[in-house]
Amino acid sequence: MQKQSLKLDAPREWRSVLTGITSGLLLYETVTGLAIMLLPFSPFNQFNVLLHTILGIAMVVPVVWYCIRHWLVRRRGNLSHYQLLGYISVILLLACFVSGLVLTWQGVFGPVIHATWDTLHLVTGFAMAVFIVIHLLSILTRKVNNQEARVSLAHARS
Repeated sequence: MQKQSLKLDAPREWRSVLTGITSGLLLYETVTGLAIMLLPFSPFNQFNVLLHTILGIAMVVPVVWYCIRHWLVRRRGNLSHYQLLGYISVILLLACFVSGLVLTWQGVFGPVIHATWDTLHLVTGFAMAVFIVIHLLSILTRKVNNQEARVSLAHARS
């Protein structure tokens, strides 16, 4: 028996509220994380740490929901480099979530934030962002080279 593949409405998926929320939260967390790392520790950056932490905790549910939903829709078929990039991104995201929760716990209840957890959070967050960008660019490159997909993507942008 051959596997049935779902016909997916790509423009609808790209326009979905959940996709927008997830993308926005991941982008915000990446930018604020880089600001925390690169900018001097000032009152602005102290406030930035608080917002980064609060939104990081708040984003766990919608982002995990999106990842599970996306996996359920896209898991069929042979393993491709697109799927592999997505799986690596999710593994890095989970490691980033866990290390972020540990850092939050240490910041609230502990006497010190351990450098190992801080470095793990930084590395997995940055690597996850890079892998998501590569994942999306590889898919978009494939779609742009397909006339039918190009029309569908243009429709998604309008």
